[in-house]
Amino acid sequence: MTIIDMLAEMCENYLVQTFDTEEQTNERNDDAARTEPISE
Repeated sequence: MTIIDMLAEMCENYLVQTFDTEEQTNERNDDAARTEPISE
């Protein structure tokens, strides 16, 4: 995964969480917690 892909995914996740209902956002956060974290 390139840095561009990572940035695109972060932006997408931010937008999705901003406009989703809280319940959907919480589910997505649970999914994200199960994937390996992105090292900074």
